[in-house]
Amino acid sequence: MANPDGVTSADSYNKSLEVKQEYKVSSSGSKSSIDYLLRYGAKQADNVVLVLPPDVSLDKLSSAMHDRVRRTNLKTVMIIIDGKDKTYTFDEITAKGFKVRQADLT
Repeated sequence: MANPDGVTSADSYNKSLEVKQEYKVSSSGSKSSIDYLLRYGAKQADNVVLVLPPDVSLDKLSSAMHDRVRRTNLKTVMIIIDGKDKTYTFDEITAKGFKVRQADLT
């Protein structure tokens, strides 16, 4: 997608899902890195795709997603870990007891 100077916009338009998506890549997978990427991704699109390293802590990921997403306008967050992915909705992420589980990633 074209990105005019000085205007924040999504990285891509997913035709099959009919949504604009912002892609963010974390090399460290730390909770603060995930929080930062979600915070700034939410300013660019309502749907964020997080690409994370294989050794990311799923507990830290879950905590960072739950803490940050409830304070944003995000509709979905797709996580990609080691070639496997799962899309979570705002309602799923903000629910009490939210956890990302390895078994969810396909």
